[in-house]
Amino acid sequence: MGFWTKLVGGAAEEKTKTKNGKKVVTPKDLGVGLSATSLRAGNRLFQLFADQGVVAQLSKEEQVRLALELLFFELLCKGLALTRFYGEEGHTASLFHVGAVLTTVAEHSQVEDVSSFLGAAFAQLESHRQYYGQDMWNLLNLKSEEDAKKKPGLSLGFKILEKILNPVLGVPLEEPAMNQGAGHDLQAVKRACEEAERRWERVPKRVELASHCFICAVASLHSITPFMDEFTLG
Repeated sequence: MGFWTKLVGGAAEEKTKTKNGKKVVTPKDLGVGLSATSLRAGNRLFQLFADQGVVAQLSKEEQVRLALELLFFELLCKGLALTRFYGEEGHTASLFHVGAVLTTVAEHSQVEDVSSFLGAAFAQLESHRQYYGQDMWNLLNLKSEEDAKKKPGLSLGFKILEKILNPVLGVPLEEPAMNQGAGHDLQAVKRACEEAERRWERVPKRVELASHCFICAVASLHSITPFMDEFTLG
């Protein structure tokens, strides 16, 4: 069964519109059709964090929050990729994609106020974009996935990991360079560093996780590349 058939639930090949030799799919159909892919990717990421010893230390509420943050990461990757490869229509597809995924999550989680949940989720997704989205966009503008993998990715991996774990464990986000002025409170800085290290203690394999985050980012950003030669939006 091909991608198009899975996407639209069995539409016949001969009835599919074509443009410049490519099958035409609407932004809505593409966005909604990719939702199961992102949900599966989010589940794989959660399992990765479990394998690295993070999940077992979390409360039930923290596990739910981790699952959501991992999903936001995946949604950002897919959204950037759709926009990069398909332009404005790709951005439209990404909005349908986010809406479909988050609505599915709300339904399965039996969220009472779906509208408030979606509003908060969109806001948190935007905060992910603001924190490391430009770095991801730069990766997308490299010639190929192989070129992206050659980039030194640990710093970006840590940036992604920090953003994912900040709402879960209180892991601090990157701070600007310290002010070295005479009035700077070095004791306060020391206490902040000690507190940050204490929170990171719940992530025993953080270097490995940061590396995995970078690898997963590259893979997700390029996951729709094979469809570019076969499909166009319209």
